[in-house]
Amino acid sequence: MMRAVVVREYGKAPVVSEIAGPEGESGEVLGTSLNPADVVLAKGLIPFRRPKPPVVVGFDGVARRPDGSVVHFWMPPAPYGSFAERVPLAGVTTVPLPAGLDPGLGAAVLSSSGLAAWTGLAVTGGLQPGESVLVLGANGQVGRVAVQAARLLGARRVAGVVYSEADAKVPLQLGADAVETSLDSATLAGRLLAGDKQGYDVILDTLWGPVVGPALGAAARGARLVHIGNSAGADATITATAIRNNGVRVLPHVNPAVPERARSDAFARLAEHAAAGELTVEYTETSLEGVPDVWDDFASGKVTAKIIVRPLGGTALPQDPGHSVFRKVPNPWAVRTRIAPRPARGVRKISLSDTPQKTKNLRRDPNTTLFIIEPGNPGRTLEIPGRAELAPDSDFASAAKAGAKYSLDFRVHDWAGETRSIVTLHPVRVVATDIGRSR
Repeated sequence: MMRAVVVREYGKAPVVSEIAGPEGESGEVLGTSLNPADVVLAKGLIPFRRPKPPVVVGFDGVARRPDGSVVHFWMPPAPYGSFAERVPLAGVTTVPLPAGLDPGLGAAVLSSSGLAAWTGLAVTGGLQPGESVLVLGANGQVGRVAVQAARLLGARRVAGVVYSEADAKVPLQLGADAVETSLDSATLAGRLLAGDKQGYDVILDTLWGPVVGPALGAAARGARLVHIGNSAGADATITATAIRNNGVRVLPHVNPAVPERARSDAFARLAEHAAAGELTVEYTETSLEGVPDVWDDFASGKVTAKIIVRPLGGTALPQDPGHSVFRKVPNPWAVRTRIAPRPARGVRKISLSDTPQKTKNLRRDPNTTLFIIEPGNPGRTLEIPGRAELAPDSDFASAAKAGAKYSLDFRVHDWAGETRSIVTLHPVRVVATDIGRSR
C-alpha cells in the first residue's frame, strides 16, 4: 500500500488515501508539480485520461529508480499518477536528470507547464533564432518559463502581456525586454509595437479571451499564434483582417500531441538549462497531505507560485504565498528554510587566487554553490547555487576592495607574482536556513 492524492468522484476535490502500489518496475517519487491540467483531470474533462475512479492526480515528476538513478517521468499509465509515493515506470517516457539538479527544481522546470512553454515555442511555433516572441500571460506558470525559453532558443526580442503593473515585475526579472498590461486593450498593439515596429513572429497565448484579439495587432507578417490556454476566457473576438492581411496562422498546442522524440528532447534541454542555472522557476513545497488544503485556491487561480509536492518528504505548505519552505521536524529542534527566487540584481562577486584547485575547477565547470555560515551560530546558513563567471583581476582592484571590508591585504597572503580572478556568481536562488531551539 502507498499514500496518494486521488480523485474518488469526478467534479470533486481530490483527497489523500491509501491505495495499492504499482506492480512491476516502479520508482519512488521525489517531487511532482501541481498544474492546471490536474484540475481539469479532477473534473473528468480529459477524454483520453478518464478511467473509472479512483484515479491518482499528476502527469509528471521526478523519481528515483531502484538502482538509485534519478529520472524525470511523464504520463504514467492510468489510474496511477505522480501524486503518490511510488509510480510505475515500465513503458513510461523517462529522461535522466543531471547530477546535482535538485528534484524540486527539476519537477518545477520539467512540469507540464515547462513542457508547454518549450515545445509551444520550439515545436508548434517553430521559433527560429533571431525571431521575436510575445508571451500572453507572461506572469503565469507557462509564461514565466516561456520568457526564459525564448531567450535560450535564440529570440532577438521577448515581450510579454500581463494583467497589471504588479504582474510585470517577475517577467522583467526573468529577461523580458518589455511587459505591457492588458487593461487598456485599445492601445495594447500600439504599446507592443513601440519597442519593435516589425511585430512579433511567434505569439504564445495562454490567455485567449479579450486579450488575444487586440494583441494580434502586433503580429508580424507570417506570424504564428500558438494557442495553449484560455485563462482570460473561453470566448475571443478576432477580426478577419488581423489574420488574413498578415497571414497569421493559429496553431493549437497540447502536450500529448507533441511527437515523443521532440518531447523527450525538450525535457532534456529543460533539465540541462536548469542544472546550469540558466532557467529557474519559483516554487513552494508541500506534502501529499497539503494538497487538499491548497486545491481550491489553486483551481481558482489565486496561487501564482509553482507548487511542488514531495510525497516522501515532510514539508508543509506555508501560509505566506511567497517562496518559503517550512520543514516539520521533531522537537527540540525547529528548522525554518526560506527559498527565494533569483535575486533581482542578479550577481554576487568574490575574489579568488588563481592557484588553488577550486579556481581551476570553476573554470572547468562553472556550476557552483556559495555556502555561508553565520559566525558563532552554525545553524544559520545561506546556500546560493548558481553559475560562476571568471574574469582577470589584473590591477588587483577587486581584491583590494574586498579586503578593505575586512581590514585585510590579500597581497600579504598571496605568493609573489600570484594572480587573482573576479568570480561573479549568477544565482539561481537563495536558500536561507535557521535551526534553533524551539520555545
